[in-house]
Amino acid sequence: MRRALVAVSLVALSLIIPSGTVNATDTRSSWDFKKLSDVTDPNKMRAIFGFFPNRSVNDDYSFTVTIQDAQPYQLFSVLLSPCSQLKNIDMNYDACIETVSYRKQGATKWSDSALSKTSLGEPTTTIKKGGDLVVGKPITSDPATLRPPGDRATIWNMKGAKHKKGSDYLVRATIRHPGADNTSRIDGGIQRLFTMEILPISFSPSGPTITQDKFKVEEFPDGYEYKLKLRMGVFIKSLSGWFLGRIQDPTIDRNG
Repeated sequence: MRRALVAVSLVALSLIIPSGTVNATDTRSSWDFKKLSDVTDPNKMRAIFGFFPNRSVNDDYSFTVTIQDAQPYQLFSVLLSPCSQLKNIDMNYDACIETVSYRKQGATKWSDSALSKTSLGEPTTTIKKGGDLVVGKPITSDPATLRPPGDRATIWNMKGAKHKKGSDYLVRATIRHPGADNTSRIDGGIQRLFTMEILPISFSPSGPTITQDKFKVEEFPDGYEYKLKLRMGVFIKSLSGWFLGRIQDPTIDRNG
């Protein structure tokens, strides 16, 4: 069974940045939806577009929070780590980043990015803690709640895909608990949400780590393709439904 799972445990996502102007922005702020006024008129409704507050500002760091319900359960958001940083990989229940690649549009060969020697330090623009919320700490895998291991967003260097302010890119590959309860199901199985972001960034290195307030999101260079290859294990079976993205010509290979 382990071998069968490994055979279908890779997922590769690629995207094209078209030529022309591409506007990059990554401005997030905290807000509390509980402070919104009640809608009591049956002829009115409210639609909220965006993320829950703790998820919106915690994009760079994994977090867990225990919901004290009649049957307590745990919400989590786990940013996957590079596979090279995991000491022992469980081919079934671990998920990780295998490669981050790029190529010039029209080229046939992909070039692998190098994991930067600079990493994210402690959270600065993130909710650090509150109640049972734990942010910025490494998370271990938990098969019982279908939670993968992870830590924080990673920085990769693409020397052949330089943007105007350098060749560093921030990568966020995140598996989240959907937020309803601990047994949310879709297509007969436990549901998990997956998001992926590759962002060109710039910063002035002053040591082995930088904080969130020290890097800036830049514009993509014209005419490049980017590919993220992940080892997903059993988590590939929990991703179902729609694939949504603000990218051009995405391709997704769930069979490796």
